This record gives sequence, C-alpha cells and structure tokens, in this order.
Amino acid sequence: MLRQKKLNCAVHINPELEVVYVEDGVVFVRDETGTVPVHAGEAILILPYRLHGFSCEEDVKATVFMFSYSIAEEFHNAYKMQNVRNQKFLIRKPLAEFLSYSLGLLSEQENGCTEKSIFYAIVAAYLQENALKEGKRHSAISQQEIVEYIFFHLSEELTLQQTAAALGINKNFLSGIFRDTVGISFGEFVKNVRIERAKSLLQKQDLTVTEIAYECGFGCVRSFNRAFLKCMGCTPTEYRKK
Repeated sequence: MLRQKKLNCAVHINPELEVVYVEDGVVFVRDETGTVPVHAGEAILILPYRLHGFSCEEDVKATVFMFSYSIAEEFHNAYKMQNVRNQKFLIRKPLAEFLSYSLGLLSEQENGCTEKSIFYAIVAAYLQENALKEGKRHSAISQQEIVEYIFFHLSEELTLQQTAAALGINKNFLSGIFRDTVGISFGEFVKNVRIERAKSLLQKQDLTVTEIAYECGFGCVRSFNRAFLKCMGCTPTEYRKK
C-alpha cells in the first residue's frame, strides 16, 4: 500500500485500486467523463486501469491509498466487469478515527495486517454507501425497462451479471425481480423470450434455421435445436413445416 499527500498530477493510469480520502479542503478528481469534487469527509474509489488525475489547492489535507492487486484481488474481480464509475462515499467519524490510528501505526512500521485492515474498512464503507445508491436506482427502474433491454439485446450474450451491469443495478436485485414477480429464473426468462422470437421468425421463409439461431442469441444450431425441442416438443425445422 502506498500513501501520497501531493495530489496535483496529470491524467494517468495505475494498476492499483486507489482511494482518495480528503480530510480538509477539496480535491478535484477528473477522468474521461468529467471532474468530480471530493470534499472534506469524503473519499472516492478509483478502479484499476481507469484514466484519472488530481488537482487541489495548497492547503488541502488528503491521502491517496494505493492498494496492490494482492490485497484488492477479491474486490477487483467482483467489480471489474461492471460499469462502475468512480464513486464518492462518506468517511464517517468511526472510520476516520480508525484511519488516523492505523496510519499512525504504519508511520512507525509497515505492517501487512494493518494495510489489509485499512483496505477492508474502506471497502466496507464504500459498499454500504453504494448499496444505498443502488437502492435508489432499484426503486426507479421498472420491470418494463429490464424486459425492453432483453428484447433489444436478444442476439447478444445475456448473462445475469452483464445485464445487471448494463442497467446499473445489483445482480441479486435483478435475479429477485424474476424469481419473485415472474416466478422463473432470469436465464429461463431469456430462453423463453428467445424461443418466442424464434417461433415468429420461423413463420417467415427469408431466414435459415442457422440464421435464426444466431439472431435469437443461441451460440450454435445444436443448442437452438435442443432448447426448441424441449420447449415446443418439435425441432425448429418441424415447426416451420407445420
């Protein structure tokens, strides 16, 4: 873990997971989408390999934590595929006191356990704040929006995690929508939609069975035939003849 207090630097990329913690003043964090002001009592998490830069006034009191992949591996693997922008979160008083104490220990002697405890404490605060933001997003998104996204991206790979990331919601929330309101899993719903789309296309003669399979998001004709037979009791070719 590396701590820095000189924060004025040009846009750059780091392989580490970074957290900017501001105790006094304002730090401006900029990336390819714009500039975010981070005020006293706030922090911002920056995922690895994201373009970013810092600027601030001379009287700012702030620290940049840089956590190596060996420390942040589990968190990084969980979030690297998601469309997560750099996000601010609050550093509440208990955490601020813990950071002050832990940084004091590290100033006397580097210690891997202390570094990991700082990382987990910061990530816990970030996830708690992010969960509140996701909750607001969840209440705003409708089931119709989700279904429309599936229909418009039917020919693509539609995994639970990828769809949740694209919609900016938690995958567990997305899974719960189908389990609690539709009564089937997300995967089953997508498969059913693909079969219904295939039935519609099979009634026309301008596409081959192979073309329809890929148009509906099946990886190969074999998987399309198998899924169609299980659902409809006949193969796509037999269905077209009927």
